[in-house]
Amino acid sequence: MKSKAKSSFEKKVAFKSAQQNESEHLAQLTGHPAIRTDDDNNSESIETVQDLDSHAKQVPKSFLKSFKNLLGYFERSLEDKKDKHQLLIRSFLKWLGGLDIPDAEALPLKDLKENDSRTPDEYLKLLKKNLNIYNSIFILLCWSAGIKCFKIKGVYKTDGLDNVASSEWAAVNVNEAWQIVHPYRICRALSGKFPQGWFKSKNEDLNTSDVEIFKTSFLDYYINPKPEQFIYEFFPDDTDWQLIPDPITEKQLIKQELCYHTWWETDLRLTSRRQYKITSTKGKVSITLHGTEQSVNDLVLWYDLSLLGSIGETRKDSNIQDHDYFQRSVFLVRNGTSWVCKVLLPVKGTYRTVFYGGKLHKPLTAIFQFSLICKEAYTDPVPLAVDPGCVGLVPGPFARMCGLITPTYKNGAIQLEMNNRLKLKFRVGYK
Repeated sequence: MKSKAKSSFEKKVAFKSAQQNESEHLAQLTGHPAIRTDDDNNSESIETVQDLDSHAKQVPKSFLKSFKNLLGYFERSLEDKKDKHQLLIRSFLKWLGGLDIPDAEALPLKDLKENDSRTPDEYLKLLKKNLNIYNSIFILLCWSAGIKCFKIKGVYKTDGLDNVASSEWAAVNVNEAWQIVHPYRICRALSGKFPQGWFKSKNEDLNTSDVEIFKTSFLDYYINPKPEQFIYEFFPDDTDWQLIPDPITEKQLIKQELCYHTWWETDLRLTSRRQYKITSTKGKVSITLHGTEQSVNDLVLWYDLSLLGSIGETRKDSNIQDHDYFQRSVFLVRNGTSWVCKVLLPVKGTYRTVFYGGKLHKPLTAIFQFSLICKEAYTDPVPLAVDPGCVGLVPGPFARMCGLITPTYKNGAIQLEMNNRLKLKFRVGYK
């Protein structure tokens, strides 16, 4: 590896150290001792992480004339703070995430140098047209603070027909351990969707410059994410920067399922085929997720199925009129501690299915997705008669809210026979 960087062995040892200290680091970020400053221009008290974030979002324009001045603004309340570098990293990103991006013509970006003569103000003018500037400004701030930081170039897994696209992020060294930081993903994210019936997922690219899907947010996940999770989305050109004991290949990245950062918050695990491209059997695909009774019942799960390209026929030829037709070909059923998704593919071709998840009353965000390959269409599929909406199939969090407990059937798909009576019963809770 390059002389500036650590050896593969050293980085792996440092990675283990970072993971061991992760819980301590989170505790320090969410509550730390009060810090007072006698600076006449900044007499505020930094007592909690909320105070730190608020301070970082209020950088006066007068501090944007040089990186030295900008660093001074962030540093002056943290001089005696333990883990100063970790808190500076958070402050840099909090400031970047809250920026009102100026509308200016893009200027050519040269290779970064530690003695770069451009000011923060000049760099901000590049953000509108070149989103990699988030990474560049972050790296320059780290260098100004004496924090070891490297630009990491690589690819990320896309959600379309193309497998990967170029991306870049950073690696920082804090307390002798390397951490991954993805400034753009931290500062800009897709907004979620509330489930009000079937919705169509746009062909959204998290690295896109489409400002319509920007949401001012702060995704802590991408500050020191677990490398074994990060590798499901991003692959560095230099495999040493995977920071995992057993590096994978780009071919393995493409083959494995696409999990977004939100997947790791669901407490679910995929127990069906662990691969991104799934070939159907006679037009039928089954995807199974397992969790705990609490994780399954606390989660609202939804989906979108779209046909990317048909083989030898069109929607018109197959009498498929609209998007909802495909959604009614998916049976997403909650069953005790598992979710079972059965997809009936009515047309030969390539499909994309995106799963969305979120806690009750929260927006749903994409958690993972698959590419479905159908070489033989399902014969005479019987679609769902109605849109079950966010309630889904089978009793879940809404039933518990209403006090309906212990249902007769925990499985949302019940086999019936003609002329037989079906009884559905619940116990009613005390309320």
